[in-house]
Amino acid sequence: KNKSVITVALVNSERTLYVKGIDTFIETSRILRDTRFIIIGIKKDFKSDLLTDLPDNIEIIEPVNHEDLIGYYQKASVYCQFSRIESFCMTLVEAMYFNCHPVITNNGALPEVAGGLGNVVPRHPGLIAETIKANLDQPEGKIYRQYVNYHYSMGVRKDKLYSILNSLL
Repeated sequence: KNKSVITVALVNSERTLYVKGIDTFIETSRILRDTRFIIIGIKKDFKSDLLTDLPDNIEIIEPVNHEDLIGYYQKASVYCQFSRIESFCMTLVEAMYFNCHPVITNNGALPEVAGGLGNVVPRHPGLIAETIKANLDQPEGKIYRQYVNYHYSMGVRKDKLYSILNSLL
């Protein structure tokens, strides 16, 4: 793994940019200038004042297919999700599966999805930067994959769904 930080969000509007916390991600990247930050999912034709005058350490990548996304998860050390509103965050689960250290805000279902693992941080770029920096030097988070396999595997989800359906009969 390299010492990079990623976030994934399909951004095609100003509203989505703020809902997904991309503004916080960018502000945090300005503090950790020696760390590579990658935003995956911003469409090339999307324009925003927030995306002008970006620091040199931030890279914006258009939406990618799932196989390519897996490559980014495999290389990154830290996955950030700073959503202001979030239900079930599949990208968080995927990043955890690939042993990225999660750094998330306490919004919506993010802490529940992470299951008490990783780092829940307030929306304060300075504190977030400290947390990211502390995680960059940590070994891969293999416990995250174990957690995802135990709680979110296809078999587990199928069993829970059948249990719910059976309780309704």
